[in-house]
Amino acid sequence: MDYKTANHVFDPNGNVAGWDEVRTWCIEVTNASTLAVDIEVTRAFEVPYWTLNPGDGQPAYEKYDATHARFKLSVEPRSKRVLDYTVTTYHGERQATYLKTEGARR
Repeated sequence: MDYKTANHVFDPNGNVAGWDEVRTWCIEVTNASTLAVDIEVTRAFEVPYWTLNPGDGQPAYEKYDATHARFKLSVEPRSKRVLDYTVTTYHGERQATYLKTEGARR
């Protein structure tokens, strides 16, 4: 996992008024059974203002609700599967940037 903040916005007094939090996750799923399994991995974010970028070759995700993303994947018998993604959450005044971007997509 990796964590950083970026795109800091300051108010006229020099105080932080907004920022992005960028987190990279790597989740390893192991299937110890002799049968293939389909699983769902649901991840929660603390704010409803987020974007998610799956890694190369990763399954698509669905926006389950305002603060959750859900991945659906299959894991072959006696094997492992790695799920990696980067999520950016927008805080303070940076939420307006998210709303403009999402509004343009719709």
